[in-house]
Amino acid sequence: MTDSMSQDDERSRRLVVVLESAGLEPLGPLTGVESYSNDTWMLDDRRFGEVVLRICYRGDVERLPREAIVGRAIPPEVGYPEVLGSGETFMGDDRLTWSLARRLRGSTLLEAWPSLPDRERRRASRSTARALRAMHAWRPPDRLIADLSWPVPEQLTTRKGVIGASIHPVPIARVRVLIAELATVQGVDASLVAAATAAIERLGHHAPAFDDPGTSNLIHGDLQLSNIWWNDDGETGLIDLEWLRFAPSWVDLARLQDNADADAAEGLTMHADLLEWLREDYPELFAVDGLEDRIRFLCLAFFVRQALIWPSPSPAEPLAPDHPLRLLAQLV
Repeated sequence: MTDSMSQDDERSRRLVVVLESAGLEPLGPLTGVESYSNDTWMLDDRRFGEVVLRICYRGDVERLPREAIVGRAIPPEVGYPEVLGSGETFMGDDRLTWSLARRLRGSTLLEAWPSLPDRERRRASRSTARALRAMHAWRPPDRLIADLSWPVPEQLTTRKGVIGASIHPVPIARVRVLIAELATVQGVDASLVAAATAAIERLGHHAPAFDDPGTSNLIHGDLQLSNIWWNDDGETGLIDLEWLRFAPSWVDLARLQDNADADAAEGLTMHADLLEWLREDYPELFAVDGLEDRIRFLCLAFFVRQALIWPSPSPAEPLAPDHPLRLLAQLV
């Protein structure tokens, strides 16, 4: 049995378990949606109609319950879909969490972008800026904040723990855990690890403070074109809030920059264009001292994390243009 067949079998087993736990009755075939951190399915349910079911099975599985809590309360200007349910169940000893949301009309902005004329791309940027500003300006009620919990720092001392806790492996102690692991990966250039370590240590004082609702606001945490929804009316909404955290607002620029770097490696400008238009539409997001170095630090930390997730090819194979090790080398 190949790894891909085994993964498909596991995915199907998780789906069966969660459908029963959530009391869902699909009226026809389910459509799987590509997702890097959980299982995502589109279905037509007998009771709820057209919905999106997401299943979290690895890392910090509290991500989806946390997102559902926020999704039920977040201002409508953010454009987040209606939350219909969430819960947890077990498949053997493995804890699964799930969330169910109303399916939105349209597509991701990543899918729509190539066919949009510039005027519509510009319109999408303005709408994204409004949604993002609404999220950053929102102060969740204290009772809701009390229900949001992140892994305690004492638990985040291993590669698996740090990778599973957040897309942004900060504070710097967590980045050090990952870069020490990267140094042990066969085929990874030791000089690259040394250079990345030096750059991370040099920029470490720029690491933002996370998870303190007293000094910061909620951010999306994984802002990129694939997590922005777009419809033909020119409206956008922010979806997939599973990596949300309390942090300074400017942190949401980091994942856009990560993706802009990956785009550039393949001769694309999608995320770079969105970044430049956001600079016009949401200028206060960019009005931070030392923003370039702050973003550079988060990008370095992100590509170290991704290099541990994305297997390295054999020495005889070249790295793909958008491989995290190649992008990490460009950054350092």
